[in-house]
Amino acid sequence: MKKLLLLSALLIFACSSDDSSDTNNNNSSTKKLASVVTLYPCSGCEYDNSYLSYTNDRLTLLEYDYFVTDENGVIDSDPEYNRSGYYLIQHLSNSIRVTYDDGLINDIPLNSDGTIDSENMIFDNGYLTSLFFSEEFEGNTNSWTENWEWYNGNLIRREYNNYYNGSLDHSSITDIEYTEYDDLTEMIGSSIGNGFLGNSESILISILGPRGKSSTKLPYRFTIVFNDSFSGESTSVLTYSYVFDEDGYPIQVVENEEQSEDGFSRTTRYELTYTN
Repeated sequence: MKKLLLLSALLIFACSSDDSSDTNNNNSSTKKLASVVTLYPCSGCEYDNSYLSYTNDRLTLLEYDYFVTDENGVIDSDPEYNRSGYYLIQHLSNSIRVTYDDGLINDIPLNSDGTIDSENMIFDNGYLTSLFFSEEFEGNTNSWTENWEWYNGNLIRREYNNYYNGSLDHSSITDIEYTEYDDLTEMIGSSIGNGFLGNSESILISILGPRGKSSTKLPYRFTIVFNDSFSGESTSVLTYSYVFDEDGYPIQVVENEEQSEDGFSRTTRYELTYTN
């Protein structure tokens, strides 16, 4: 049920570059994302490859291939960890309806500007600034808050706090730096911020836009400092570089991940294609 996490929560409440063409500011066409595929080998990954279809310029179908690999990049043959699925999307008058391949239906109520209509989320001129979520289970309360700070159209900091029965259980602060390249897709920064490009729900939410505006520039570095009541503090750094097509759209995204706690590091490459 991994695929339900993001949408369920949503309903409740100087640059490094590998490109050979500096044409981002001279774009003459508008393209829609057609696919995001993780390139192999991918060591110790749990990702989705996403394939998108549109009707009248609106996303109406996202198909995905979910896979898990071991440390050597070998895909797990267990059907539970190597399967396909889809989301059907209906654009209604005041909501978006998402139907999963298992028949589950989620309706996302929308404001007039396309952001989600929820008392748990606060927007400022289309930018998400804070959200709150709380649930009770067997007499215990789990809640979390998230605050987003924007500057010049880019999300520069995200603060997250999780509470268990009113006491802080764990938290994180994410500081974000950007390249000088415009995000012509208008979704990559949001996808990375919501999860990562290897997550189909993250891409779905970013394109549909219920969380509001995305950053205007392509991100360069995410520095995430975690604090846990049991294990203490740790830091994870995600650094991104890009290969562009002749119109300035990224056709490959390279993600370098390093974690301070255990010395873990990994490089993941995503290939992107587009349709007009």
